[in-house]
Amino acid sequence: MNKSKCFLLPLCFAVVASLPIAANSAKPAAPFVNPYVAASTYSVVHGTGNLTPVAGPVAPSHRLGPEEVIWKPTGPINGILPMYSGPYPNGKRTIWIGGYDRVAKLDADTLEVLTTYAKGGNTYFGNDEIDRFIATADRLQERNHKEYLDYVLKFWKEPFKSAESAYRFVSRENEFYLSHRGSDGQFSLQVYGEADPADPASPISLRREWKSPPEMSGTKVFSINMTSDGTVAIVTMDGVLMALPRDFSTYQVLKLPRKGEETGATNQDYFSAFVRNGMSVDDRNGIYVVTRDNMHRVQWTGSALSLDEADGAWTAPYPNENLIGSGGTPQLMGWGPNEDHLVVDTDASKNNKLMVFWRDAIPSDWKGLPGYDRRVAGVAPIHFGVSENERILIENTPIVYGYGAFINNTYLEHGLPEQGSPTRQWIAECYSSSIPGYEARGGAMFQWDPQARVLKQVWQSRTNFVGAVCTVSSANNILYCWGARNREWTLEGTDWNTGKSVFHYTMGKSNRFAPLGGPVFIQPNGDVTCGCGGGLGIVRVKPRTKR
Repeated sequence: MNKSKCFLLPLCFAVVASLPIAANSAKPAAPFVNPYVAASTYSVVHGTGNLTPVAGPVAPSHRLGPEEVIWKPTGPINGILPMYSGPYPNGKRTIWIGGYDRVAKLDADTLEVLTTYAKGGNTYFGNDEIDRFIATADRLQERNHKEYLDYVLKFWKEPFKSAESAYRFVSRENEFYLSHRGSDGQFSLQVYGEADPADPASPISLRREWKSPPEMSGTKVFSINMTSDGTVAIVTMDGVLMALPRDFSTYQVLKLPRKGEETGATNQDYFSAFVRNGMSVDDRNGIYVVTRDNMHRVQWTGSALSLDEADGAWTAPYPNENLIGSGGTPQLMGWGPNEDHLVVDTDASKNNKLMVFWRDAIPSDWKGLPGYDRRVAGVAPIHFGVSENERILIENTPIVYGYGAFINNTYLEHGLPEQGSPTRQWIAECYSSSIPGYEARGGAMFQWDPQARVLKQVWQSRTNFVGAVCTVSSANNILYCWGARNREWTLEGTDWNTGKSVFHYTMGKSNRFAPLGGPVFIQPNGDVTCGCGGGLGIVRVKPRTKR
């Protein structure tokens, strides 16, 4: 295991935290904004590296009052990844939710439910049922950890078994793209919109649906996205990549290559699938997918999906010692004409490392790194300084701003007993991450040095960031993360350049604030929204500027 040489040494930590950050001396080039997705701060899962140009709150640390934090129940899974629409003609915006028992639109300002479309096929959870689950979980959490986890896992057994991919997006037409599985086992891509596209409160209608061919029976979708020319991209858990025009008139298929004979589940459990992360797209119709063994840049040529280097595509292997592959969606780094263009993600070594790959043509004078494919530009070990023999396991996408990349720990400090499957383990760890002895403490920021062509760790933090997906604001250089302190859930504000805490807002102990893979994002008015409602709702944090 990796041993941090800076373990519990404040002086050493101060040195690490004070390394220069050259890329922030001037504003880095803004990332590509896809014109075919909604013009909002969160219209695609992990879009633009979870970077936002909107400034979030900066009020001093305090306990949030009832008027400063709102929890909106939505039903299981529906609220984990809320998608933010573009503006309607009247200036209003909506938040699209759904995927399990319903599709719904919420008023983006008030979280009022505007309209709901019942999908059918799964048990519908009303607010009373959700409140009862939360109350019971809160009581058991205080009494007995094992009873608490047994109760939580029993509740989530059916929703996660029946759920389709959490990865979805909202298009520039404010249409909600979502995968679905029918009673016959075939998956489909459904597109929801308004009966009146100019009215955010008008009823939801199923606009169109693409049903997968019979030979793909049993396949599960993991992620959907849209290329820079407006083509829909779909990748399945077993590594089939598809491209469809928005009218679904035809489709193209590419099977991503495997490294020899694969063993283990590849299409049943989300966390042991051959593809178990989202896709990223660039401004040249490049599609970036990480499988269990390789990082791929697949090129959409306008008529076909290509892995041919002549088309600009490439494949690069990475270490897979843990046998489940990388835990993060690949993120793109560097956008200006004079900047290095890179792809960043974690590998799957026993203690994960951060890796960057050359995104476009490899520089002619690049000699490569010993033991790695020449496509690999940099590799850096990860240290959080949490313990002398810390276990590094990253199951989140990197947060990227300029040449900087932040990752937070998703491995509980002392671990949990085996829960029977990777997905059950993940749920149990999410719900345990505020409990002393089980915290997922640790975060670190890395920097690519374009002159030295080296990836370096700049700072580390022992804050408990609880494994949720953070966001960084380019307006104030603050990293916004869900967290926990003294068994209470918090919103943490961390200085992007130094790793020092700027503020934290305390919400309380209730499971209504527990993360379950939810992202933090900042809406246009500066309030923070998170799909961190214990998987059953959405949390809105709106701290007062003055106390």
